Amino acid sequence: MTLRNRTASILVLGLCAQVAPSIEAQLLVAHRGASAEAPENTLAAFRLAWQRGADAIEGDFWLSKDGEIVCIHDATTERVSASNLRVKDSTLAELRRLDVGIYRGPGFKGERIPTLDEVLNTVPEHGRIFIEVKCGPEIVPALKEVLGRAKFPSSQVAVISFDSMVIHEVRRRMPHIAAHWLTGYERDKESGEWHPTEEEVLATLKRIQASGLDTHANLEIVDAGFVQRLRANKLEVHCWTVNDPLKALKLRELGVDSITTDRPRWLRDNLPSVNLREHLLLHLPLDQDLRDASDREHHGQWTDGSGTSFAHGVFGSAAHPGDSQASIRVAVRLPSEGTLALWVRPEPWYDYQTIFDNSCGENDWEMWIYGDALLAFRLHGKGPRHTHALHATGDVREWIHLAVSWRDVGNDQREVILYVDGRASEEAPPRNVPWKKPGEFFYLAGGHNGNDKGRCAFDDLMIFDRPLDRGDVRTIMALGPDSVKARER
Repeated sequence: MTLRNRTASILVLGLCAQVAPSIEAQLLVAHRGASAEAPENTLAAFRLAWQRGADAIEGDFWLSKDGEIVCIHDATTERVSASNLRVKDSTLAELRRLDVGIYRGPGFKGERIPTLDEVLNTVPEHGRIFIEVKCGPEIVPALKEVLGRAKFPSSQVAVISFDSMVIHEVRRRMPHIAAHWLTGYERDKESGEWHPTEEEVLATLKRIQASGLDTHANLEIVDAGFVQRLRANKLEVHCWTVNDPLKALKLRELGVDSITTDRPRWLRDNLPSVNLREHLLLHLPLDQDLRDASDREHHGQWTDGSGTSFAHGVFGSAAHPGDSQASIRVAVRLPSEGTLALWVRPEPWYDYQTIFDNSCGENDWEMWIYGDALLAFRLHGKGPRHTHALHATGDVREWIHLAVSWRDVGNDQREVILYVDGRASEEAPPRNVPWKKPGEFFYLAGGHNGNDKGRCAFDDLMIFDRPLDRGDVRTIMALGPDSVKARER
C-alpha cells in the first residue's frame, strides 16, 4: 500500500479516536450465520458461525402456510433456490424440497430451509440468537410456543423486527423476552435531514415498549449523544451490518451492545483486544521533537551526529537522521513481554542498515535491513533470526509499518512474532527463542559502533508492556497516535 492510500484510509478513520476498555463489552453477531462463507440462513452457515467464534447468530424468519416458523430472508425463494415459491403461501414440506445451498457452490449442495427449532438447536450453552421476524404479528403465537420449549434461558434470545407492531406484540405476550425495533435511515434530498429522526426513534421505542434499538450503523446518526439518550431511557443499543473493523472500532468505543457482521472471525481478528493506552510504555510521535507522549516520560535524545531533521511522516512529521550517523537514544528497558511498533521509510538499500538495537549487546535486540532488502530481527545473538523479504525496489522511500511482539512461554524463552504492514510474516512464523534481558537504553537507527546507522525516516514509535495480536497491530497502524489517546470521560 502506498503512502497515499494509507493516508486516505487514515482520513476515513479520523473519527475513531479512542479504544474501548474491553472487547468483551460488545457481542459479535453473525449476520444470517457466517454468510460471507456459507449460504445465508442455513444450518451450515449457523454452525460455521459458532466455529468462527461468533457470540451470537442472527437469522430471518417467516411463518409458512401451515404455521411453521422457517428461516429465510426474502418473501420468496427465488434468490436462494431454483424455484420461486412465496414463503407464506407454501407449506413446510414444499419449502423443504428446495436446495438452498447449491447456489453458493457444490460443497453446500443439499442444504434445506431450516425451522426455528433446528436453528435453536445449533446454539451452544452460552451462545445467543437474534430472531428477525420478516412477516407480521401473526407469527407471535407460534414463536411463543417454540421459545417455550427451547432448552436454554430466555436471556439468550432477542426478537428483532422492522415492524413495530411485531415488537409491541412480542413484549405484550412475552415480556420476559427482549424485543428490539430495527430501523434504517433515509436522507431527505431537499433538507438533508435523516429520517426517522432521533426524536421519532425514541418515541417509537417508548410507544411499543421495546427493549432496545437495533439500528443501521450510520455513524452520522449513531453518535455518543444518540447512544447516551438511549441509555438514559434504559434501552439496549445494537448495530448492523458492519464488515469494516474501523467502523466496528468506533461503535465499540460508543459502547453499543452488539455488532452484527457477515464475517465474525475476521472482524474479531482485526479489532484490538485490549485498551492500548493502558499498556503503553513508550510513545515517540516524533512530531518535531523527541518527547514521550505516554505517561512515562521516557523522552528521546539525539546521539552524536548533526544535520538531523524532521520531515513529512505518516502522522504529522517524522524523524530523519539522514546521513548524519545520528541515532535516537531512549532510556527505557524493554519489558519481559511486550510489543514494539513503528513506521520506517528506508532510503536506498545498503548492507546492514539498522532500524533499532539495544544497549544489552551488539548482536542482541536488533532489527536491520540487508543490501538485498531482507529485513531481519534477532532477540538474542545466539538465537535464530526472523527474516522477511521486502520488495527490493518497490519499498524504497515508501513507508513500512513494522512490529515485533514477544511472549513468555517458559523455560527462559519467548515466542516472537514479526508483523510487516499489519500482517504476521509468513516468512518468519512464530518461534521460540532464548531470552536476553534488554539493556537500559533503546536506540532507534542503531547505537552500537559496530552497527551501521539506519538511513531511514522514523515515525510513531510505540512500545507496549504486553504482547499484542494482529487486530491490535492493525489498529496501531491505521490510527497511529489516536489508537493510544486517553479516553474522554
